[in-house]
Amino acid sequence: GASTRAAASEAATTGAALAARTRDALAAATPALLRTDSPDVSRQGPLSRWTTAGWAPAHAVLTQAGFLYLLPPTMAAKEDGGEGGAPTPPPSHLPSRPADAICLARCDLDSGDAGTLTLVEAGPSLLPGLARGRAVRLRAATVDDGCEWAAALKDAVRRATRASGGGRGR
Repeated sequence: GASTRAAASEAATTGAALAARTRDALAAATPALLRTDSPDVSRQGPLSRWTTAGWAPAHAVLTQAGFLYLLPPTMAAKEDGGEGGAPTPPPSHLPSRPADAICLARCDLDSGDAGTLTLVEAGPSLLPGLARGRAVRLRAATVDDGCEWAAALKDAVRRATRASGGGRGR
């Protein structure tokens, strides 16, 4: 009845407000994610993502908080750095947000062919315009790199799922 519609409307409003706050926080945090010395980053490096146009290169950043960000490869910070080997922040003219953000607490990880992984995310996307309940297919450049990403993602999904109290993840 009316109370169900009111609750649904309130949930939609709350969800929209949360999505807006998430987008703003993500835009502010992206430069810090690209620092090679960030303690918040578990692993980062090149991965390709399957799109309707085929495999697209990306720079993946796996965080301690249980998120996987896929950035355009041009956003990656220079690893060699400047004086004293300090990491170089990304140029300010680059986009301020990732192409994709995946909450690992809402994911299952499926390993496919050698070097190919699929994250199946339940619930709404963190970024506007991305599908709900979607599968994100990733591919590493080598089998060894794919195995390392699979181990890191499996551990991150397990930790994020446990931390959220959710039942997803393997």
